[in-house]
Amino acid sequence: MTAVLTRQEAVPRLWIYGAGHVGTALAPVALQAGFAVTVVDGRPEWAAPARFPPEVEVVDADPEDHVRSHPPSAEDSVVVMTHSHPLDEVLIRHLAAVPRAYLGLIGSARKRIMFEKRLESQGLTAEQLAQVRCPVGLMIDAETPGEIAVSIVAELVAVRRARGRLAARGEA
Repeated sequence: MTAVLTRQEAVPRLWIYGAGHVGTALAPVALQAGFAVTVVDGRPEWAAPARFPPEVEVVDADPEDHVRSHPPSAEDSVVVMTHSHPLDEVLIRHLAAVPRAYLGLIGSARKRIMFEKRLESQGLTAEQLAQVRCPVGLMIDAETPGEIAVSIVAELVAVRRARGRLAARGEA
């Protein structure tokens, strides 16, 4: 009998900062796409495990404190979508400075421009800021939380597959 060896790939991790309507929609879609999902929100009523599938790790903690104590790995993906623009900005400031596979920020092109100006004045480089995907997700004119979740996961899958192709060619 011949043994068949299969290459085991690590399960990619997605950190979702913000358990609002889009975060709640994003978590199960990301699970279906093969991501291990952790949702972080400091509001206990939103960071309630009952709001998410049982496979989702839900953390009731201040997102800024969490990012400082649990920075993502270079293989992790992160999406920032909290209830607060100032908190989003603080999280992006921390996350843009550390290696990770993907960093997305929910918001408009106008929000991106505002954030970039302020974050550049705080020392982030143009290269670091260019890695932030905002608006987050593929441009499919998504409007509802479910549609936005699909667009984000589609982008996450595209990034994951592109990284896999680069790694297979020895370029990652």
